[in-house]
Amino acid sequence: MTLEEAATRRQVTGERFRADGLDGFSIFETDFTECSFVDCMFDGGKVGMSKFRNCHFTDCSFRDTTLLSCQFNEGGDDEYCVWKACDFSDAFLSECDLSLIHISEPTRRYAIS
Repeated sequence: MTLEEAATRRQVTGERFRADGLDGFSIFETDFTECSFVDCMFDGGKVGMSKFRNCHFTDCSFRDTTLLSCQFNEGGDDEYCVWKACDFSDAFLSECDLSLIHISEPTRRYAIS
């Protein structure tokens, strides 16, 4: 499955996205569970009212991405999202719940607006 295909679904479970991008697409009201995103490009895209449960993001780019009312923590304390070496340069986050995410050291060098 591609990110474009995922954008058309309400539920996405256990998918592995690698070197994929939104290419002008937006993702709204999609629930991702136990998915991994590696080398994915969300640059300039919009992700809104979506939930991410126990998902892993590695080497992904969110430059100029708008994240609106997204939840990255649904589930128990052991079902948090993990971010490693992701670029959030000039990203805009509004009303997103990031309370149970794990951000690895390489990601911290980027600013989250």
